[in-house]
Amino acid sequence: MFPWYSGTSADLLKTLFDLMVSVKVFLGRFDMRTMQVATASEWVAPDPTPQDGDGFTFEHLAEGRELWFDFCADTEETYRTRLFSLYEAALPPPPHVHKGHLVVNKPDVGRGLLCHKATALRRYEGPSSFAIPGNHDWIDGLETFSRHILHRGWLGGWLLPQEKSYWALRLPAGWWVFGIDLALVDDIDTCQYKYFARVAETRMAPTDQAILIMHCPRWLVDWFWGTDTANNLRHLVRGPLRGRARLAVAGDLHFYMRHSFQPYDAPGASSSLVPSAASTPAGGSPVGGSPGSSRAPTPRPDASAPAGVSPTAGFGRPGASSGLRGRSPDPSCPPGGEYRCAAAYPSAQQSESIGRRNLHMFRNMNTRFDVIGGALYYLLVVSVLPRCRHLAAVLEAPDWGTGLSLLLGAAADTVSDIFLESYVSLLALLCMAALALGFAATGGIGAKGDATAADRQRPEFKGRGLAVRARLGGFTTRFLFASLHCAAHVCCAVFLLLLLELGIETVIRHEQLGREGYHSLYKWYRQYEAAHFPDPADMRGAAERWTLGLYPGAIKWAMAAFDAPEAIAVSRDLLCAGRELNRLQALGYYGGVLAYYWLLATPTVALVFGAYLYICVNWFGVHYDEAFSSLQVPDHKGFLRMHITPAGDLEIFSLGLDTVPRAWREDPAWRAPGGGGDAGVPGWRARHPSRWVPVEVRGGYTLRGTPPEAALKVVDYLHVPRQRPVIV
Repeated sequence: MFPWYSGTSADLLKTLFDLMVSVKVFLGRFDMRTMQVATASEWVAPDPTPQDGDGFTFEHLAEGRELWFDFCADTEETYRTRLFSLYEAALPPPPHVHKGHLVVNKPDVGRGLLCHKATALRRYEGPSSFAIPGNHDWIDGLETFSRHILHRGWLGGWLLPQEKSYWALRLPAGWWVFGIDLALVDDIDTCQYKYFARVAETRMAPTDQAILIMHCPRWLVDWFWGTDTANNLRHLVRGPLRGRARLAVAGDLHFYMRHSFQPYDAPGASSSLVPSAASTPAGGSPVGGSPGSSRAPTPRPDASAPAGVSPTAGFGRPGASSGLRGRSPDPSCPPGGEYRCAAAYPSAQQSESIGRRNLHMFRNMNTRFDVIGGALYYLLVVSVLPRCRHLAAVLEAPDWGTGLSLLLGAAADTVSDIFLESYVSLLALLCMAALALGFAATGGIGAKGDATAADRQRPEFKGRGLAVRARLGGFTTRFLFASLHCAAHVCCAVFLLLLLELGIETVIRHEQLGREGYHSLYKWYRQYEAAHFPDPADMRGAAERWTLGLYPGAIKWAMAAFDAPEAIAVSRDLLCAGRELNRLQALGYYGGVLAYYWLLATPTVALVFGAYLYICVNWFGVHYDEAFSSLQVPDHKGFLRMHITPAGDLEIFSLGLDTVPRAWREDPAWRAPGGGGDAGVPGWRARHPSRWVPVEVRGGYTLRGTPPEAALKVVDYLHVPRQRPVIV
């Protein structure tokens, strides 16, 4: 998993740079999606009619009576781990596929099926796959997605027919799937709008229905951030589609949550987080990012918190359910009903339990965060070293109360010196404050700005008070959170410094450390050597002359390096006496203090930062992405399995896997005849297509574990009946 909290990761720094360039430079001046129309293989007319085989439209799956197909999103961060290694191990590609070769003419079905694109796809009997780019794919301007998806013919054993980043797929019984590319602007471009509008007008019948697939659930994200995006997409749904968009599916958020429309006048209807096998109302907006590389918390609906115009439910009390009201309380609510949370996986209780792990597991999962935290803590106090005042009085205090009071006075004096006298520490403090403020902004704190009393009556403001308050107030709320966060770090850094200084003062007083000056250990060594190893021939003097002082100079400085407490104590006494240090002495003093201070600072900064994430995500409902990406939880995976029945209805099974296997080995049957490793058998026809099987270690023995498919469970079921023509 990607180390998002590693300040030493070159990949992370490159990702941030690419994101800044893509958003601020290219997307503001050029949209790669517009170029796809110009490069379409068969779509060249000024106002073309979409047709099967034009590079955008695919209708080869519409001839069957029923169809099973899956939807999954956010499987990993990199293409190698997210796509090729994963899918090639699950289902090997055909023998004619060569790794690294680009495909010019799609579909790449082999020489035996060379014909028109639409005809070749109809003759192909194996599985196929379609993909849309997510936000990570647009960081480099869609270059990697184009190279590995649009210009490749196979994804493991799945055929990749698509040539563009958005497409329309016709399914049996009048169902369509629209693969929508929102890029990083969270909306479709004009060319994409025209294409889908033409599909709706010329290819879809009045009773056809569309499933919209996009990478980001704007109905949740817009509610959380208080934004209004995807205007072109909204116009497409309300205009050309005119009620034929029955379902919206998205990933990005690493949990499963479904919102379904419920009328106001349904007495006693309620929505619970507990999945049910019973049929639910038609339509809905599932978020299916469960395969994500790190978990995200599942929001908890409040008893009086409907989704309103944005189908979400906010954060609420444990065990609360969503009861319906008899009439619309606000003009902003959709007429006749509203969207409510109908199911979620993992549950809100499980998400809260995972969020608590930040208290004790943040440092274990983000060890390289020590580089950032330790360096900032040390820079915060390096300019106020050493602390010569107050500490002697603390050690001589007659009781604990007086000592604590004097210690607090020393801390206040240290903070005052940081603001009034230091340069490096003040600059580090300003950098930490800026980082805390920016971090609060990215976590959604103060996202909605100020809200009037009338606005607070709207459905999206219902929910747990702390969660609602954290997203209101704009800059004021962000500044408050950032100030408290930064103040906690400054206080810890200062008190750790005073603790270290008290320790040094104690050993100086009671152990007489540093009283003999620098190199006391070497002086003791020379005395011991002269007393026990006499040298009447002056061999040591000759060795010193022959090595030009390298002996015993190397021994002298090696002992000085291992006797850092002495260098710290002697240099501290000199600084407190008002004397200056030369560069070598200063290096020994500040380097020695850094070594000991690092041992205290790194676990403390991780604890404070983990506590901040826990409080924010579990109490205030913000920083959900940051709090769960830090834990890198591999469990609670899932995907959607959809079924178009012979009657034309759509069934959606949300499948979840609570625990992901940790150890794997190659399946011996994979290389046997009829297995996936047999080149003479297509992977999708093999009896054992997957190369790896899970294993478990029990009592020192490695045993075959439970296959993941056997541990899958249905966490939600949705039945969407087919729209049928009305006979007058």
